[in-house]
Amino acid sequence: AFSTIHQTQDAQRALTWVLANLARPGDAVHLAHALPESAAASLQVHPGMWIPVEDEDAPGGVAEREEEAAAAAAVAMVRRRFVPALAASGLAFEVHLLSVPNDEPASIAAAVAAKAAALGAACVVVAHHPASPLRSWWRGSVSVDVTKKAGVPTLVVH
Repeated sequence: AFSTIHQTQDAQRALTWVLANLARPGDAVHLAHALPESAAASLQVHPGMWIPVEDEDAPGGVAEREEEAAAAAAVAMVRRRFVPALAASGLAFEVHLLSVPNDEPASIAAAVAAKAAALGAACVVVAHHPASPLRSWWRGSVSVDVTKKAGVPTLVVH
């Protein structure tokens, strides 16, 4: 099973559901958490238009430090919220931090679908967390986009 994770109770419920109802002995569970690339080293001058304020590739630059901090925070969150249940299940598991260009649902869904395909996942499980109708209309939905792009059965846990 391939499951997306984030810092909500919805993601924990989805993993609990996977462990109780989907995963079987011998299965491997893959968790994916998307980390948007840093925009801290840029100045937004117009929606969608950014001007770099420093060389993002410079060792020790703002972008590199921010990305390292985000990755460390993500690893700590996974260890705290998801690893105990996975370890107790006895199943093999792996956590994947996916670098995405931005936090748009379409970008996240594309990265999730690509990783699931690369792993040969039998299914993808995503947690749905409610958003206002206006926000869903304006930005879209990761769970909806994953169901369209995954190429394998996709389960959305509400």
